Amino acid sequence: MGYLEAEMARYWPEIIQAWELKRATLLGILKNFGGPRKLVENETEVRDYMKKKGGPQLSKDRIEEVMEAAKSSIGVAILHSELESLKSLVGRADRLRRNLKNCKRRMEDSIQQEEILRIADKVGTPTSALFWVKIGPFQSYDSVDGLIKAFGLNLKEDSSGTYNSPLHITKRGPSEARSALYLATWRKINSDPYFQAWHRNKVARDGGEETANKNVSAIALMRKYVKGLWHLARGRKFDSTLLFDVSKLKARRSMATASSG
Repeated sequence: MGYLEAEMARYWPEIIQAWELKRATLLGILKNFGGPRKLVENETEVRDYMKKKGGPQLSKDRIEEVMEAAKSSIGVAILHSELESLKSLVGRADRLRRNLKNCKRRMEDSIQQEEILRIADKVGTPTSALFWVKIGPFQSYDSVDGLIKAFGLNLKEDSSGTYNSPLHITKRGPSEARSALYLATWRKINSDPYFQAWHRNKVARDGGEETANKNVSAIALMRKYVKGLWHLARGRKFDSTLLFDVSKLKARRSMATASSG
């Protein structure tokens, strides 16, 4: 998909803004017709294909949006050899998309562990299954600190012996689980208002967007996320407000709004 997005940025940049490239209908029209000029040349066939492929869930407005993006495209004209190469790339991307979808479906059908299903509601089934394999059942850890240590997220001081030496995570846990948690945490930062507010405040305290190391904030939020998931594994509801001092977050947000005003 990354390679395909780069190609679209050259040949049809408008479609990246209009629609997600991973959509089966969009991949279908690219594979069968090619770039924007080919879509315009075969407009009737393209419209019929989209209606059939997208079914009732694909709105007329979406079809119009795609065709308008094709007609008004300022992308570079595609040579014949480039067009064949693009179709081949789209075909590979579509096969991988379908394989991944089938793999996830088989995984979801085969998993019966209640804890995995509970955690999957927050981080997704593949990530939850990975945690189970690499870390073990979260319920088997008597404390949150034990689970944090299993991920390698517990803090240690540099052994240099210098005054005020910085703290770092130990990274003693399985790197695959830690990497998956890192990505899940960034998704949480982008979707959860409390994670997002805490992250913004931390970045601001550390010097702002230009100078702050955002990974420092992400790692701190990984530790908080693990705490919430530990309680979730025990049957409790995941509640972001219990992981933060919400009153301080609201106070800082009010101050920021007042200063910007």
